[in-house]
Amino acid sequence: MAGDDRIICFDFDDGFFLDVKRGAIRRLGYTPDTDIAEGEVGSPDELRRGTAPNRVIEIIDEGISDLRRALAPSGPRGVYRILPVLDVSKGRILFQGEMIASRMWARVAKSSKGDRQLLFAVITIGAEFEEIARNLSHVSNQMIYDAIGSEAVEMFTDRLQVVWEKEMGDSVLQTSYRFSPGYCDWALSGQEVIFGAVSADKIGVRLMPSFSMIPVKSISCCAIIARDIPIKYPCLFCNKVECPYRRGV
Repeated sequence: MAGDDRIICFDFDDGFFLDVKRGAIRRLGYTPDTDIAEGEVGSPDELRRGTAPNRVIEIIDEGISDLRRALAPSGPRGVYRILPVLDVSKGRILFQGEMIASRMWARVAKSSKGDRQLLFAVITIGAEFEEIARNLSHVSNQMIYDAIGSEAVEMFTDRLQVVWEKEMGDSVLQTSYRFSPGYCDWALSGQEVIFGAVSADKIGVRLMPSFSMIPVKSISCCAIIARDIPIKYPCLFCNKVECPYRRGV
């Protein structure tokens, strides 16, 4: 199963952009049914319901149109690679001369059965939409565009996860939930591990000394692969009950 980089180019349709719109509305703190709401701009009834003012919806619609144009030339892309796990010990997952230093994810890997592997992935919507957002005159508009870009790249990451889960399922293998540097107890410096494992430059993504990515609307992540993964995420044995990234347990 381990091998070379797999590059995925994503399709997108009207349904995708509608989902991005709904997700951006939620990210901005409004109710998800905002896009079908009507009424006066910023009326008291709208604010009580948590419905976005019409002007916010207009800006979101403008952002969706700009996103559509920005994605048209090359489209969003993802790249992933699968590598064998050599050992799991002392809070580390070892592979080909490198390691993921995370006590919590090492516990997930330790509990897995069969030959274990690691999947490394990077996904981006490219730099064009960021350039459009950067040139907007109002900070509030930039914030709305930022929510749109974040939602879009998250949705494409979900789509890539479906691709690799199907590949694993066809091979009768399971995958853990995806995880990224900076979450749980894996330091942000773990970005170097991912960029050392997968050729993100093939889709135009590079890592900065600060461990941020260019283009900004990019996501890097990992997943554990094995024949049987009884614990797919470490929230089950984490005491941080108020963690915003905590999954249902």
